[in-house]
Amino acid sequence: MALLLLIYYRLYAIETQEQDVSESDLTNFFQSIDRLESKDPTGTQARARATISSLQKSNIIVRSDCGGLSALEP
Repeated sequence: MALLLLIYYRLYAIETQEQDVSESDLTNFFQSIDRLESKDPTGTQARARATISSLQKSNIIVRSDCGGLSALEP
C-alpha cells in the first residue's frame, strides 16, 4: 500500500505532475519502504522485482514506453 501511495504522490501530487515513473524510481521507492520492514537487506532487489511484476500483472501499473511505468488510469 505504501508503494502505491508513493506512486500516486509522484504522478499526481507534486508540482511537475509527470505522468510516468521510471523503473529505477519505482525500485528506489520500494527500497525505501523495504528498509523499514525487512530484516534481510540482501533480498531487496528480488522483492522489488517481484512486487513490480505483481503490480503489472494486476494491471495496476502498465509499461508506457521502453523505460518507464505509468498508472493504468489517471
